[in-house]
Amino acid sequence: MMRFFAGSIDLRSSVPGGCSVNANDSAVAAGLQLFISGNLQQNSYSVAELLELYLKLGLSAFNKLNGAFCFALLDTEKRQLILGCDHCAQKKLYYRQDTEGRIHFSESLKALKSSPGFVPELDFQSLADYFALGYISSPRSIYTQIRLLPPAGVVLFKADGSVDSQSYRQAEFPPKLDISFAEAATECRRLLTQSIRKCLAVRERPAFLLSGGIDSGLILALAKDLLPEPAQAISIAFSNPLYDESKLAALTASKLQAQHTVQLFEPSDLNLLPGLLREAGQPFADSSLLPTRLALQQAEKCSGLVLTGEGGDELFCGYRRAQFMLWRFFCAGLPAKALAALARLLLGWLPEAGEQRSAWTSFRRAVKALTRPALPAYAGFQELFSAEMRQELLLGRAHEDYLKHWEEILEAGSDVEALERFDALELKVYLPEDCLQKLALAKQGLDLQVCCPILDRELLEFALRLPRRHKISLFERKRPLRALAKELLPRELLRQSKRGFALPMRDWLRQEMADEIRALHETLSEWDKQGFLNQRYVRRLCQEHLDGRRDHSARLWSIYCLKTWLQG
Repeated sequence: MMRFFAGSIDLRSSVPGGCSVNANDSAVAAGLQLFISGNLQQNSYSVAELLELYLKLGLSAFNKLNGAFCFALLDTEKRQLILGCDHCAQKKLYYRQDTEGRIHFSESLKALKSSPGFVPELDFQSLADYFALGYISSPRSIYTQIRLLPPAGVVLFKADGSVDSQSYRQAEFPPKLDISFAEAATECRRLLTQSIRKCLAVRERPAFLLSGGIDSGLILALAKDLLPEPAQAISIAFSNPLYDESKLAALTASKLQAQHTVQLFEPSDLNLLPGLLREAGQPFADSSLLPTRLALQQAEKCSGLVLTGEGGDELFCGYRRAQFMLWRFFCAGLPAKALAALARLLLGWLPEAGEQRSAWTSFRRAVKALTRPALPAYAGFQELFSAEMRQELLLGRAHEDYLKHWEEILEAGSDVEALERFDALELKVYLPEDCLQKLALAKQGLDLQVCCPILDRELLEFALRLPRRHKISLFERKRPLRALAKELLPRELLRQSKRGFALPMRDWLRQEMADEIRALHETLSEWDKQGFLNQRYVRRLCQEHLDGRRDHSARLWSIYCLKTWLQG
């Protein structure tokens, strides 16, 4: 089995067609060579038909594809190369151009590091972004020489050395549909069922990742009547009840008569991290990577295909931060200074942030956001290290704030309402760079295909055209999916907050991993050989966390992941 899509092409060669490319499928027509990686069974086009469509429509031909894919299109007559990836960047495609002008590309960042002439120079801006969010956003990678395609992104290389980045997506903010909420919920169900059918065309007996949430539960519920036998559902359990969703998942599995496998994630499973980061080729600090890997390993034993619920929160406004921003804009008529003063008063009264999943911590985060402008307030729900913290951690070295990139995304939709533009950040940044990157890394080396029915192109386009009031209100998020859940899933799921597969890091870092946390600052000069980090500051974070004075678990985990990757 081929492990990943990769290639190397020299456009300046007198015979540019003499390239080296590994791909699932390819086609040749009219001086064009199309190489593609992905599951075309979810589409009505063969590679040859897709190439013919490109001759008629140009890049917009790729807008008609579905599922996860990446491609290389070589024009031997014009001597140019186009690289591209799917609508949500489910398939990652990294690329670089060497000093001789040869273009190298691969799904694997680690593999691309082995391409001729590569010099592993770390990108300091990427490192700063990593400490802000726990991941590195496209088009950057951890290396200055390597870039990553964004969702629906294409990059055009010409023989004269010019490079042009574009998108084949036709409309980022399409006009809204004029439909009722009942019609929206009905159409959502139809499109999601249709998408599941497309996934089942790959293999009719898949496994299902099942959390205690409604997204994965809906996938299982709608698939139930399409399967020839009871579904195989896989869940992860934690001993900490704040993080454990296995009992809720069991209710769903029982109601839907699925065979249910529950895997307990224990501190000893943290030993998965070094291997995953070594294969990833760069640091990644979303702790849910590890239980996701454990779940996918179990899925591989059951089937060659697994369905997940990724995308529901991003397409249908499922995060608390989306609801907070709605409340913020709803309160826009109130005196800003009075709101900020009230927030500061509350912050002085509230206890310091404790367990990340506690109600007090969530409330404190929301109150703190009231003291900040809109974009920093929104970002604050995701940040690991604030701008001030990054300055201290990185010894005051100048770096550009990642919010400038986010501002560019917001400005691209200047003719639509502000909240719609914040939704675009979920689809363009958080979904591809964190959630889907996590899935891509978790399935490394497994003989397993992952299908995300909610990210079906038709459902994605429908969600983008759905009026925002049909997605979220002041008191309800993800409205169309919750309406379906009321029909199909146990009531208990609708009363629970989102948990996902994140790890109970606060206690583990103080107990099972205490020695590793002390080693972060004690051995910093050994693993941070370029002197990026402030040892005194890292020591303070470690001591405050181990002493129980502050919860720095997410920040320390990001430093630990960087250390693990550098030593790998």
